[in-house]
Amino acid sequence: MRRLLPRLAQRGHEIRVLGLGGDESPNLEWLRDEYGIPFEKMPSTSVTTDKGVRWVLKQLQKNRPDIFVPNIFPVGYYAARWVREAGIPTIGYCRSNGDFSWAIAEEFYYRRDEWAVSGVACVSRTLMDDLIAKSEHKNNVKYCWLPSGVPIPDQISDQSQHCINVCYVGRFEEEAKRFRDTAGAMLRNLERGVCKHLGFFGDGTGKEWLEQEIHRRDFEDMVTIHGPVHPEELQRELLSYQVSVLLSDYEGTPGAVMDAMATGLVPITTRIPGGTSELVSDQITGLQCVDREAAFDNCLELLANCPALRAKLAKNARQRVSEYFSIQRTVEVFESFSEDLLATVRLKARLRAPLRVKLPPARAELLSEDIRAETLWETAKRKLRKLHMHARKFRRFMPTRICSHAK
Repeated sequence: MRRLLPRLAQRGHEIRVLGLGGDESPNLEWLRDEYGIPFEKMPSTSVTTDKGVRWVLKQLQKNRPDIFVPNIFPVGYYAARWVREAGIPTIGYCRSNGDFSWAIAEEFYYRRDEWAVSGVACVSRTLMDDLIAKSEHKNNVKYCWLPSGVPIPDQISDQSQHCINVCYVGRFEEEAKRFRDTAGAMLRNLERGVCKHLGFFGDGTGKEWLEQEIHRRDFEDMVTIHGPVHPEELQRELLSYQVSVLLSDYEGTPGAVMDAMATGLVPITTRIPGGTSELVSDQITGLQCVDREAAFDNCLELLANCPALRAKLAKNARQRVSEYFSIQRTVEVFESFSEDLLATVRLKARLRAPLRVKLPPARAELLSEDIRAETLWETAKRKLRKLHMHARKFRRFMPTRICSHAK
């Protein structure tokens, strides 16, 4: 968002952003302050999906868009039904092949009714091909390959050094990232002397564990936790490293790997399908490993012992990102895809918000973002359960009545 939206604005497009949660919005405030891109924040009173849908539609009634992008949020996807009925194309974003993304696909890409979006932008070509194959062409939803895209900096990492510095860029989380196993593998190789320094860019629930591990091993002088770094500053910070590591279970097209490759680092990734393999071809634009143990150690040792190989892989990696994954290409593809969708619009109508938002049944995979209000029957059952619990507690402490019978 910080990279695509300002460039679209600079090319003359009017951008507005709807924020769906959180008290703090540093990205939205940065976009407003630096590029004049306005935003609105959904009030906390609209936390349930139906209220969120009404809020989104009211904002769009005030400023009718030509294109509406619900991104990855169920609230936006459900609102897209009424947006599309008004003759406004809607673009969903598919960013990974996790359970959440496939549930979004089944709920909004494959349907043949009013809940389907107009188009889907996919961050990897493999992901797009999988989506199309599973859709069985049930509807007229269009797809495009739209990687997130990164700038191509002028400065690149120095690969002539014999001692290598290794970094991790991403969330410090177990889901998908397997952060502890990845960080543990990096620390193991630091202890073995394979690399000279480690850097960790990002944040998450694994940060405290990482700090404890660094202290326990007495590695404070050899490990830097950079924390979250703004995209505009990340590539400059990466210049101190020669190798990047991302050993995830699954990914879309990871921006962390793209940034590292654009800056002249050699990526080591797990051998997984999807956008990661589109970026990293083993022994051509980086190295792939089948585990976080011996296979990873062998990859890191190979790079540490062969500066010439590192230089070749780094050059190829930067060339691939420049050719297929630059932010300039992303902007051009987004514009072209939007124009294609706008050309399909036959009739424009007034955008209306329904008096009552009726939604399809909630899917279990989306409940983290799709928060439903209680029905009257659910509210009644909850209150009855509460009354029953109080009644049981009251009976437990009632005095016992003692009767004596005289003969």
